[in-house]
Amino acid sequence: MKGMIFKNGAMQRGPNHSPNLKPIFKALNGIYKEFNWLITNYQCFSLNEEHEIYAKVLKENGEPIWITGEELDILVTNDEELYWIWGVLSAFKKEISKEDVLKYDEPWADGYTGFWENPISIQHPLAEIEIVSWDGLLTLFISRDDEHTLLLKEKFYDAQDLKEHNKEQ
Repeated sequence: MKGMIFKNGAMQRGPNHSPNLKPIFKALNGIYKEFNWLITNYQCFSLNEEHEIYAKVLKENGEPIWITGEELDILVTNDEELYWIWGVLSAFKKEISKEDVLKYDEPWADGYTGFWENPISIQHPLAEIEIVSWDGLLTLFISRDDEHTLLLKEKFYDAQDLKEHNKEQ
């Protein structure tokens, strides 16, 4: 399992300096469409509040959201104005049901120590990928498939290996 931490200039920033996750998804070359996603512990905003999927996020009012990879594509790659302050986006293989996923505790951005300990870990035991927006200051990417992390490393030279970051702390 590998992880990356994106700080400072690695991410496109919005008006309040919150990250836009579009660059991460763009670098993944559509791989994220192969999964269903659970979005938890989120606080985000869009300057394009009429966006259909974003309206769904607002409607849920902080409740977990279950969306397909195709819906996520619309949410994060087509909306240039979507910025994340907090949030955990967890990817699950399509054959895993929402009901099975919800049997476990919801992933949280703040308070999970596994981000900052080696070996790094994904919070949800059934998840393949976890993307975390942490207080609008940094973004974490953790995947069970090292190839996913390598795709990001090729695109983001100023991102740091999360394991190395944790060793330095």
